[in-house]
Amino acid sequence: MKDRDWALIAPFMSLPKPLGRPRTAKLREVVNAILCIATTGCQWAMPPRDLPPYSTAQPYFFEWRDSGRHRQVSP
Repeated sequence: MKDRDWALIAPFMSLPKPLGRPRTAKLREVVNAILCIATTGCQWAMPPRDLPPYSTAQPYFFEWRDSGRHRQVSP
């Protein structure tokens, strides 16, 4: 993902949760993993090694999908 693309979606990323373990995953890399899976059609368990493992990316995907917060972005 290019810097200008990330600058557009970064404000919409979820904040770290106040309780529990601190977030260690970089959200930009998580988004890159999700986009890779979506665009290439590879299986969740087989992302390239330079991206976070599916056990990291998949829960974020499901959380964002199920959150019910959908905002329109003006072009």
